[in-house]
Order: sequence, then C-alpha cells, then structure tokens
Amino acid sequence: MLFHIILGIFLIQLSLCVEFINKDFQDERFKRAVFIKRSFNFTSNIKYFIAFKKQAHKILLSFEDLSLKTCLTFDKQNAEFKDIGLIFKTSDYNGVKYGNNKGEATIINLVPECISKIGCVKHHIGLALGLIPHQNRWDRNKYVNILYQNIDPKYKNEYKKISGYDVRIFNTPFDFGSIMNYETNYYSIDEKPTYSSKLNPVYNKMLGQRRVYSFNDIKLLNDFYCSNKCPTKVRGCMNGGYPDPNNCGVCRCPQGYRSKLCGIPEDSTGDCGPKKLVATKEFQTLNIKTPRICNHLIVSKPKTKVEVVVVKANTIKKRICPPGEGLEVKHRHNKGVVGLSFCGSYKNITVEPIFSQVLVRYHGTEDDTHFAEIKYREVN
Repeated sequence: MLFHIILGIFLIQLSLCVEFINKDFQDERFKRAVFIKRSFNFTSNIKYFIAFKKQAHKILLSFEDLSLKTCLTFDKQNAEFKDIGLIFKTSDYNGVKYGNNKGEATIINLVPECISKIGCVKHHIGLALGLIPHQNRWDRNKYVNILYQNIDPKYKNEYKKISGYDVRIFNTPFDFGSIMNYETNYYSIDEKPTYSSKLNPVYNKMLGQRRVYSFNDIKLLNDFYCSNKCPTKVRGCMNGGYPDPNNCGVCRCPQGYRSKLCGIPEDSTGDCGPKKLVATKEFQTLNIKTPRICNHLIVSKPKTKVEVVVVKANTIKKRICPPGEGLEVKHRHNKGVVGLSFCGSYKNITVEPIFSQVLVRYHGTEDDTHFAEIKYREVN
C-alpha cells in the first residue's frame, strides 16, 4: 500500500521540504524509499477536518501544545475540503500524504491504535508539519552509530542521511528526547539494535518516546512558522531559549530555566538544598530523595568542565524514558535538548564532561524507594 511520510526538517529554501514514498505499514513504523522535493506552505492558521468521531478528541488534545507554545492555530472544519490543510482519516496504516505542492489537503492516515495514543498522533502531526526522525539528520554521525548489519536490507533507506544542503536544522542539536525519533530496533533483523548513541548508552533508553513534543521539537516549528511573528524580537536568549512568538518581549525557556532571557535556573519545588553548586577538583556528593522537583545548576571555572557520576539512582521505571520523568542531567552545551535521562535503577554511570555548566533535574514521586546519589567535580 503506497503512502507518504516526510523526510526533512526544513529545506534551505523555505518553500521546499523532503518526503518519502512508503509501503506496507507494520507496528506503527514507516518504510520510506524515494526522496521527492515538495512545496511546504502551511500558514500559521491551519484548517483541519477529522473524518471520524470515535476518539476524535485525541486529535484536539494533540493540538494543545502547538497552540499554546507556537503561533500556530488550528481551525476546525465541518466538512472535508480540497485546499491546503490537514485531514485526519482512519486507515489500516499510519502515514502522511502531502498535497501542499498541488494546493491540496495533506492527509494524515492513522490506525485506530494510533488514534487512541496521543503521543502517536503528535508524532504524525509533527511529520505533517515538517519534523523528521533525527537519525536522518545530516549531522547524525556525531551522535549515533548506524548499525547497518542489523537493518533489514529492504529498509536501509530509512537510515539515509540527508545532506546539509537540503535540510535546515535551525541551530538545534540532535535531540535524543524528540518525539520524532524511532526506537533503536526500528526495522531491525531479529530485534537487534539498528542505531545507538555515541555519547552514552543511557541515551538509547530515550529514543522512541511517544508522550510529548520535546522543547526543541517546538522550537523548530516556531523557527519555521513563526520567525516573522514579532516585529521586534527579544535578543540574547540563553541556554537554548528562543523568542516567544506569543509574547514578543521574553524568551521561551527550556525546562529548568526561567527569567526573560532564560539565564536563571528554576527554583526547586521541595526542600532540595542549594540551587547552585560549585564543582571543585575533588568529588562532592549530591543526595536527592523527595517527592518534589529538584533543580540544581553545577558550575565550574571557565575553560573547565563538570564531570557527573550517577552513583546510584532509582526512579520511576519506564521502558522508554520521556522528557519530564526520573533524573535528567543536562550536560551538553545546548540546554534546549533533553538531557541524559534515567528512568529506573542505575549504578555508576559516568556522564561525559562537555561544558562548565550542568543542570541536574530530579522528578520525584511518592515512592519512598526513589532517590538519586550523584558525584560531581571539575575536570580540565
């Protein structure tokens, strides 16, 4: 069965995007084969029609984050239309068929199981609006190994890298917590891993989450659709923040940061101890055990780095760790990407020292067995 899904974040020419032609839906996965350049011209007010009634509210819920955090609005129609917009239909496969280059509606086909899961619906709306799985980014080799020997030969094009000439990534790094990523056994032979993190194996447990758009998923959509929304933009957003298209005088901040320019760590919601910790040459220990949210910024001297070791952690157990759960260590330069996230039990995990600032964010629960013990120090 022939259907299309998108491959491309955004093309260098804003009027172009990348699409795949796909066959044979299986386990909510996509089989992509042929690149086709396609016009990409939604306005910030997007018409939509839902061609089914059962669980139609899941579509509306899936729009909420986009309406709240971007300039995009969604205009419900009472009947199917032919011009540009989104039409949701039930099908025996999941896929997106683009009509923009012909001035026609884009069709989002969904199986009933997907419709019942808001994260699955959000993923497909993301595809329709121009987001891609990060294993296809032109810079992906810095972040992941592609294990071609474990990929079903029929679907190796699923892991084809797009050149930098064709794709705009708007200064957003590879995000292991993006809702657009697929699990690490995506089209594998005998469920063997098909790609894996070069930074830390714990990142593999984050790939394929279907709960929320990550901060950078939303940022990409804002950069593409809303860049001209504010006549005068706030300047100097820090820590991966960006001008808020719905409040032009402030920055929209990644989780863990606040203030007009995102330069200040958020306060903890419980009794967590100091918000700012200064790393020295000797290891220091941070113990966290609370049902609340703890936010700690660990800093070291300029031209040094912060090394963090998760000595022990026992947090809420998830097969795939989504943003906003467990223990999160934002150790990369760009704090807009989802940090290394721990959902479950871990011991003696060293987090690669990259930068002189690390944000540690702990999402507590009422379970008395949940805690985290962390060591940190300054290294050159």
